[in-house]
Amino acid sequence: MRVALRGDSLIERVALVLRKAPVPAGYAFSAMAVARIIGISQRVGIFALLAREELRAEEVAERLDLSPAPTRMALDLLVGERILARRGQAYRLGAAGRPWLDPSSATYIGTYVAHTAEYWGWWAEIEEVLRGGKPISLHDAPAGDRGWQTYIRGQYELARLSAASVARAIPVPTGSTSCLDLGGGHGCFAASLCTRHRNLRATVMDLPGSASVGRQIAAERDFANLVAFVDGDIFSSDLGGPHDVVLCGSLLHHFDPDQIGTILARARAALRTGGTIAVVDLFHPEKRPNSSAAIFELFFHLTSGQDTPTEESLTAQLASSGFSKPRRRDLVVLPDLRLYTARAI
Repeated sequence: MRVALRGDSLIERVALVLRKAPVPAGYAFSAMAVARIIGISQRVGIFALLAREELRAEEVAERLDLSPAPTRMALDLLVGERILARRGQAYRLGAAGRPWLDPSSATYIGTYVAHTAEYWGWWAEIEEVLRGGKPISLHDAPAGDRGWQTYIRGQYELARLSAASVARAIPVPTGSTSCLDLGGGHGCFAASLCTRHRNLRATVMDLPGSASVGRQIAAERDFANLVAFVDGDIFSSDLGGPHDVVLCGSLLHHFDPDQIGTILARARAALRTGGTIAVVDLFHPEKRPNSSAAIFELFFHLTSGQDTPTEESLTAQLASSGFSKPRRRDLVVLPDLRLYTARAI
């Protein structure tokens, strides 16, 4: 569904501003402040509390052990952004915010919003990276680190908004029974594909910290019967097979061209002839990039040190690995990402 932008919310206003030049004076300061308040409000529990009941600012502060004066100011800011609503002196989660920030909503993305609060520390390193310094490493934390919970659960919340549409777009050979999801984390895309194809079962191979959270999510969301999780290294672990489908979702942008070639070659070796590889990722645009795609590219470089691949490089690497020419699909539900599928030959 395409939504007309009116400029009513922070996201809409950012999109509108980015289409114009010059940026109004002070807008960057305003947008940064609002984005920070949204992330922190989620972390301290404001949205979950006001999704359940209507409260005055001092009551919110008391319930959450916050300071009353800045709490009231933050709540008023969120009313201005139409995330909260106010009646008299009482605040509640507004209609615009409820689908995304009410924990009972099927489209809740609160964990992801909380995780974005971590991005501030990452973006603080952008000057160092621009000067040739080392990028941030996001995947070196030990398996028991609490950061895996917020990271993988937040990604799951985003994935479930688009997983069914992505699954519909992936051609699965008739009679398929085995899917391998490389770096699949939460397992949502694999589960959706298995739900669509009744005889299909999937194995997600990922880092121990990610796979551990994935197992928890699968148990909580009742798809553990469809998806198994294996701790592994996509460059050295046994990938099993032969599989009918291999998924690579938001994976390749973390690696350099030689590593991408290795991943694709290993995927081909694990696939039966006629099987399907499906790659969902951000690719460098052939034409002038839009602002959101450019932000993603810079963010991925900041957090992995790699350049986003191109369609040309992917096509060449698939061919050299034993795949047919890929078919491209642009997904409305993932406007800045593309889906490429190819057949093992």
